[in-house]
Amino acid sequence: MKETKKNNRRIADILRDILSGRLFSNIILVKYRWYVLFLFGLALAYMSMHYYMEKTVKEIERQEKELVKLREAYTTRLWDLEALNKRSAIVKQVESRMIELKEPVKPAKKIKMD
Repeated sequence: MKETKKNNRRIADILRDILSGRLFSNIILVKYRWYVLFLFGLALAYMSMHYYMEKTVKEIERQEKELVKLREAYTTRLWDLEALNKRSAIVKQVESRMIELKEPVKPAKKIKMD
């Protein structure tokens, strides 16, 4: 009976210390302060790495979208340039500028030199 009362009192003392904060401020923080600081540092490093990773992923996504737009613009301009270099387009440009050039009727001849 005495042991039960003693155990109950001991449990009550521990609970009182935990609820009042004396246990954490006196024993745990003093005894394990370097470990607690280490854990706090790890948590801080984890949060900063996570923030940096999110920022980097957003930047990569932004650059991928920009690359797609640039690729589309390149393809469009390349197609326009190829259309301008066609023989019929060149003839139209020469006619519109009123330059007196005419297409050759005879094929070009090869000149041989000895």
